[in-house]
Amino acid sequence: MAIVALVLSFVPLGITAVVALILACIVLSRVRKGEARGRGMAVAALIISILWLVLITVLVVIAVRDEVKQGNAREAGTGEISVTKMRVGDCVTKIPDTTAVSTVDIVQCAKPHVGEVYATFDLDTDKDADQDTIDRLAEEGCVSHFAAFVGKDYSRSKIEVFYLRPMKGSLTVDDGVACFLTSPANTTGSLKGSKR
Repeated sequence: MAIVALVLSFVPLGITAVVALILACIVLSRVRKGEARGRGMAVAALIISILWLVLITVLVVIAVRDEVKQGNAREAGTGEISVTKMRVGDCVTKIPDTTAVSTVDIVQCAKPHVGEVYATFDLDTDKDADQDTIDRLAEEGCVSHFAAFVGKDYSRSKIEVFYLRPMKGSLTVDDGVACFLTSPANTTGSLKGSKR
């Protein structure tokens, strides 16, 4: 039983750590009574299981705290949110200088901003597509959504487009694209239907 507890303690799943912890306690109890051997393995299983449970708890707390923080930012219309949680109508005060970002600062569109999300979509491509294909599909998708939001074809508009898209190799985790309208000067209000 001590061996089983030790083996289970190495499996990084919450339930296996709990089972290993229980088995280690049972073994230690039997060792004290002289009914079993394996005290060293049981102690090791106990320590490893406790460490896994602490790590899992810390990760859950961090994830929940981050989710609450982003929910508060979304509700207030201002603050930092994950790019995977961007929605049409979100406005940003700064366009990222790279597409390799994980968070952006949103602001209410009634306040001065330099970008507004006008479309989000998932790429319809092979999960191991190269970066040129990802970039081309993201740009084509953003251009195809432009007229429906602005009310004017992209080729005739003065508004520029910026997009955040996944990087090669990350399509199995996230295949979402966020398309932004950008303007050189700070804008207030939405550009939806502006025909600019």
